[in-house]
Order: sequence, then structure tokens, then C-alpha cells
Amino acid sequence: MFTLNQILHVILPLLPLFFVFIFFMIRNNQVRANKILVVFMLILSLQYTFSAFEILGYPNLAILGYYLLIPLMLCSPPILNFYIKYLTIENYKFNLKSLIHFVPAIAVLIINIITYSQVLYSDKILIITQQFNKEVTDMNLKIYLKTYEYAQIFYSI
Repeated sequence: MFTLNQILHVILPLLPLFFVFIFFMIRNNQVRANKILVVFMLILSLQYTFSAFEILGYPNLAILGYYLLIPLMLCSPPILNFYIKYLTIENYKFNLKSLIHFVPAIAVLIINIITYSQVLYSDKILIITQQFNKEVTDMNLKIYLKTYEYAQIFYSI
């Protein structure tokens, strides 16, 4: 039998997908802005999905999520910013200079791929189940945990 927490974590990733469906059904003059909002909703759904894997007890899928969770979180604010710009600035154009907003997400993704892939599977499981309380001696794990910590601070700012 599923707990209420587990049921909510199954439903939560579906809510942004429901809004994506609605945006495809609605036609209005803010087409580009809606496409950006759809991307934002898809990222939100992915974030919720990775969290659900953790709660529902699928460690192998949750491990995959730990590569992408923080980079996806760091992509959300710039995408929302572009959505607002497309709504409020007439004839706003996305240019290559705008990609600088995604540098933190790309940097964290690269660091995650390099460091987290070197961490032992048993340590990854301990991190996911939040039972990791031993002294960290593995340099890759230290770098990953510090990157995770700093990325969360950066996201909060």
C-alpha cells in the first residue's frame, strides 16, 4: 500500500505535464513566451520525477537524477526570466549573449559528470537514502558534495 507521501510524489511530476498539455491546446499571440513556459514546465516535471524516484525507492534512477537535478534547478530561473522578458518587452530577441545565464548549470553538470561518476555505487546509495554520515575521504565525493552545496546556495540567491 502506498503512503500519502508516495502518492503525492507520483502525482507531482504529472501536474506540470498537464499544464504543458493545456498550453498546446490554447492559441494566443504570445506563442514564443508559451514555448519558453513549456520548457520551464518540462524541467520542473523532470525535477519532480527525479525526486519521486528517491522517495519511491528506485535508487538506480535516482542516481541518474543526481547528475541532472542541480543543473536543472539552475536552468529554471534563467528560463523563467526569459519568459517574463518575452511577455513584457516588445520584440525581445534571444541572443548568444543571453546564454551566459546558463553557465552555472553547464559548469555544475560538467563537474557532476566528472566527479559523481567516480564515486562508489555504495556511496551513491548512501547519499540518495540520506544515510551518508561517514567521514568523506574520496576527493571526487568531496568535490561533488561541495558543488551540490554551493549550487544550492547559488540557486537560492
